[in-house]
Amino acid sequence: MRRPSPAVARRRQAVFLLAVVLVVGLVVRLGQSLLGGSGPVRSSAAPAGRLSTAPEGVYAHARAGMLSPTVAADPYRLYVPESAGTGIDVIDPSADRVVARYATGLDPQHVVPSYDLRTLYVTNDLANTLTPVDPATGRISGPNIPVDDPYNLYFAPGGRQALVMAETRERIDFYDLPGFHIAKRLHLSCPGLNHADFSADGSFMVVSCEFGARLVKVDLKTETAVGYLSLRGSSPQDVRLDDTGRTFWVADMNHAGVHLIDAATFRQVAFIPTGRDATGSTPAATAPTCTSPTAAPEASA
Repeated sequence: MRRPSPAVARRRQAVFLLAVVLVVGLVVRLGQSLLGGSGPVRSSAAPAGRLSTAPEGVYAHARAGMLSPTVAADPYRLYVPESAGTGIDVIDPSADRVVARYATGLDPQHVVPSYDLRTLYVTNDLANTLTPVDPATGRISGPNIPVDDPYNLYFAPGGRQALVMAETRERIDFYDLPGFHIAKRLHLSCPGLNHADFSADGSFMVVSCEFGARLVKVDLKTETAVGYLSLRGSSPQDVRLDDTGRTFWVADMNHAGVHLIDAATFRQVAFIPTGRDATGSTPAATAPTCTSPTAAPEASA
């Protein structure tokens, strides 16, 4: 598949250069479910019936200050990937300055914590590598790891597999851990396969197709696509599960708002207008509420 047009690529690069930062050790997830009516949308997935949710709240143990002991002593740093560049900047927010810069590889897109929180991985998309960083020291901790087209990276519930979002291949690559040994390549009809989130019970994930105006539901037990949901005219970006585990929030740059997707039926139930170029949703630090940041060259989230 060809990469997006230069204009689209520049827009996305600006978004991630200025709007993507990772606070080490702070594991945050989305909050409150808002349900309502919506117009008809096309879905190829049958209703799922009952779905395990989270009685305590998906983010009950991810509120402000609730750091894992694994990372509690780590220095407070922000790691910023230089999209369209070749490295990351390390910022000390307390001093309000960049304290280090490391070369990682061409076109780093995201900085992702490992399942055990002991390693950060820089996804060098065009270099086809991951760079490991030790959050305890804020330094690169080993040689680059070869993987194909790592635009984004997730870890399956339980931490036994890494899921590489190979955007230009329209593919999710499943790697067994430790060692990043390829186990399966799942081809999808998903142009701009970018972002995802997991169901409350960890049985499936919902993936956004930025240039395909759709979402994909992937069964993690069978590692197969079990449904597609069309969102006409959309450019879906970030996907977040709400605090009840019943609704996925999907930010949409084209429609300037957030789609609410029922987790049990994989159908749209509402749309919330927010602002132009909505790219993500972030849980509030003290309560299960959600904000939807917009993206612009002069703004960051």
